[in-house]
Amino acid sequence: EQLSGLVGAINLGNYGPTDQATAVYDVMAGEIDEQMVKFGDLLEGELDDFNQKLSGAGVIGVMPG
Repeated sequence: EQLSGLVGAINLGNYGPTDQATAVYDVMAGEIDEQMVKFGDLLEGELDDFNQKLSGAGVIGVMPG
């Protein structure tokens, strides 16, 4: 919801984004970066561990898409 509102605010008019829109973007970009790191960690480590447990139980593992 915040992201869609930010896009609308930035695209409004023929001028650059406001200081407030830039600040919101910076906060949201940081939060997204944190989640991307967590997701990368999941794919690199935790998913392998999980798939090994599944394999031990005779179940096909999860394949990252």
